[in-house]
Amino acid sequence: MRYDPGDHIHTLLIAVSGILALLARVRVAPKFVRPLHPRLPPRPSLARDGWLHEPKLDGYRFQIVRMAAALRLHSKSGSDWTKRLSLLAEALAGIRCKSAVIDAELVFPTSEGHPDFRALQAAIGDRTRHHLLAVFAFDFLHHNGKDLPAASPH
Repeated sequence: MRYDPGDHIHTLLIAVSGILALLARVRVAPKFVRPLHPRLPPRPSLARDGWLHEPKLDGYRFQIVRMAAALRLHSKSGSDWTKRLSLLAEALAGIRCKSAVIDAELVFPTSEGHPDFRALQAAIGDRTRHHLLAVFAFDFLHHNGKDLPAASPH
């Protein structure tokens, strides 16, 4: 029997492709996804989805990252705010899913319901006011291992 190095390479390629196929089926939510920053379109499109505007919330953009029983809160730059906002993290731990990455805005609503940035800054430093914070989720990046932006038709 003659030795043919091509046979080993072929066997190796089959093994590697099998491993890659297996890894493609493993679904894991990333620890943090660098958020996209809004861009102005060349001209507004009023016909698309019926949107006329998107409200600007005067707060802190952050991400909620759920991985099994663990939940982390990250600032838009990726800093871990879980300990700083531990009461909020405990409340958000009630989100029922296996894994998720949720892009959100943290605000402090006034009694009239308007965001107040100065009050937000004060409340973050005062744990007794954390229950007054509001979270506005505006984008689900991952859910139970699925990359939702990649699945989006847009």
